[in-house]
Formats: sequence, structure tokens, C-alpha cells
Amino acid sequence: MLYRSKLVLIQTDHSRRDARSAYLISMYLRASGIRTIISNRYTTRPLLLTLKPDLALLCSASGGLSITEFKELSKSTIFYYMHPESSGMHREAMLDAISGGNYNELRDLYTENISKLFTWGTVLKDWVIEAKLFDDERVSVVGNPRYDFYRVSHSAKKQGVGIMSSFTGLTNFDNRNILEAVDNGRGMGGVHYSANGGYEDFLWAAAGYARIFYEFLDIWCLDLKRNISFRTYPLESLRDMVFFKKKYEPYIWFNEKKPFDQWLLTKEANIFCYSSSIAESLISGVPYICVQDILGKRLDYLMPRNEVPDTRGDLYNYAYRPNSVKQLVEFAESALHGNLPMPVDPNIHSSAKKMLSEYYGFPSCSPASELIADSILLELRTDRRRNNDRRIKWILPALKSPLSIIYDLTNPKARLNFADYHYFYLPSDVKRHVEDVFEQLSSG
Repeated sequence: MLYRSKLVLIQTDHSRRDARSAYLISMYLRASGIRTIISNRYTTRPLLLTLKPDLALLCSASGGLSITEFKELSKSTIFYYMHPESSGMHREAMLDAISGGNYNELRDLYTENISKLFTWGTVLKDWVIEAKLFDDERVSVVGNPRYDFYRVSHSAKKQGVGIMSSFTGLTNFDNRNILEAVDNGRGMGGVHYSANGGYEDFLWAAAGYARIFYEFLDIWCLDLKRNISFRTYPLESLRDMVFFKKKYEPYIWFNEKKPFDQWLLTKEANIFCYSSSIAESLISGVPYICVQDILGKRLDYLMPRNEVPDTRGDLYNYAYRPNSVKQLVEFAESALHGNLPMPVDPNIHSSAKKMLSEYYGFPSCSPASELIADSILLELRTDRRRNNDRRIKWILPALKSPLSIIYDLTNPKARLNFADYHYFYLPSDVKRHVEDVFEQLSSG
């Protein structure tokens, strides 16, 4: 087989958010005989240096490598880059992420050794070309691989209302010190908070959202005795969020392990603070209810919509926006009884349709995971590099050993967050689901 000796490494940014997409891409590659390994943030660097794959599909600009290591390894390994998140599609944040830091300083250090950048939509492609991070030939618009799971048929039974937190100013997946976060957060104006403000605005908003959740859940769970499914934001600490479970059981249950689309499609509506997953609301037909307006003029003062588009921008025009907890309860009641329609129809609403296309690449002509895999296969077919220096080839059949986890467990923070944040293996039921989706997509 043409590709039988080829190895591709796929980096996963967040196990709960990105592992299924990585595995779906690997399914397309494996169908052509490619050997694949999926790494996480901690294991990517040692696996790159040890295995020296023919191609690495990264979701961070450096893959954990120093610039010297990156340049040296690029002589034998082809580097592709696929951004894992939208950052609200804020220009400066996206350019910083893609360049590996401040793009004005690092624009040529990593990106000059990356052969291909995949973007979801055309907007980001235009940004990176304008910033001279990549030329046109090295950027491909493919759509979002996470949206591929909405391309197959679902028979999900509706099971009430969901609620999704975004309290990352207060609680974080890596258990960071909040005082340190205030220090590190200086200078991030225009991304998470106003350019005239500071991290304290982000803290205030997180506390405000948490207060609104308490006031709503006091009524919904404790007074009305209604059930609700709670979904934690991927960058929050699961240990912190257990407090909600203790406070509102037996009426609240957590479902952070189920794939997001499978969770969302069972909901009559989803209550949230901010998230680019509102695009998935439009794609899936599940209405979103945003709590931002309940915080009133103080939020507008601390976080002006025109300055922080990732958390407050036009994206949130496509959600219900109650102005009081009472109205939030009313919206949730309507949804519970199946009487809350979508705020907009993206097939009819021109600005919503344009936003989905330009920022998120939806709908794409083919599954994004297939387009990415096809590009990798073409590169491996035409590239003349020969990776004769790849070491310990005997380890390839043993990649299901605890090799990767060893690197993780040497880091104390990784030990605390391993199960939720860092990819190791997909649970067998999720793995079977991805394989079923692949069969449906490839046969369609």
C-alpha cells in the first residue's frame, strides 16, 4: 500500500472538545493505510522528538518545541496547523495563537516552517494573509471538524433544558492562582475585557454570571422542582463545579463527559453566558438563551460589546436575551414544553448565514475531517522527504501502551486535570460512535 510506512501525529488541544475530531481525521487516514497517533499538549513534544512522524497536524503553533527544535525537525517532518478554537474570532487573539505568541514579534519563527494552515472560514484566512503569517497557497478553508458530527442523522430524544457555565475568570482547568491570573491578564484588553479595563472586569463578569445562575437555579430547581442538565465550560475546573451539584441535587445532573453534540441535541434549549458554540445552536436547531443582558448597564460599561466581540459581539444576536431572571425562567418554561422556536433561521436570516459561512466555514462542501485528511494524503504522496532518521520504529505497534501517560504524570497539574483535559484514549462507547459517524460520512 502506498502509505503503509507513513506515520501522522495528530495533536489534540482538549480531550472533551477535540478528541473525537482528531479520531475522525485519523479514521480517514487509516482507511488509506496511514498509521496515526493522537497526542495531547504534554505528550506532543516528546512524541515528535522520539517518533519523528512523516507529518504532524498541530493545534498549537509550536507543538511544545523550541524554535530551534521546530526548524530542525521540519527537515524530516511536515508540519500542518489546525486552530482548535475561535477565540470569538477576535483578530488579534487568533493571530497570536497561530504565530505562537505576539505575532508582531514571532510572525516568521514558527509559521515559516508550517506547510499548511487550515482555517474554518474565509475571514481568518484573510487575516493571516494580510498579517503576512502565511501566503495564500499555504492556507486552506475547510470548515470546522467538530461540525462534521452534525452532518449525520440523529434520533435524539429531547430531555428538557440544559445550562452551560462560563466562569473562567474564577475557575480554571489548570487550577491557576487567581492572583497570578490577574498579573498575567494585564495587557489582554480587547480580547476578554475592554482595552480600558483589566482582568478585574473579567472576574466581575464571571462572578455576575455565577450569581445569575444561582438565582435562576434557586427558582428552577428548589422552588419549581424542575430538573436541569448542567454542562461545564471546557476550561473550567470540574472540582469547583461540583458545588452546584451539591447545592441543587437531586434536580441537577452533570453531563460533561458526553460529546457536546450528543448532549445538545437532547435539549429543548440551552442557557449560557458566552460561547462560540452558539454557532452549533444555529446548526443543530437548539435555541440558546443568553444571560448577559440580566447584568444590565454595568456589563456594558465594563465589557463594551464593540471592544470584546469574542464574549459580547454580534454572535449573541442569534440567542434569546432575557433582561431579568423572571424572564429567563419564562423562556426556560416555554422551552421545557416545546414552545420556544429558534430565534433566527440561518437558512433565511442573511446575516446569520453569512456569519456561519465566513467565520465557521459552515456548510462545507465535504466533511472538514475528510478535506483535512485528503490534503495530508496529497502532501505525503508528493513530498520527496525521506524520514530515514525516525527512531525506535518498533514502538509503533505498542502505541496503546502507557507511553504517553508517563509524560503527563510527571507534571503535577496534569495529574489533577488528566481525565478531563488531556487526551489519552477515547472511551469505547465514544470511539464506536466516531467510527459509526465515519461510516455514515464515507458512505454518503
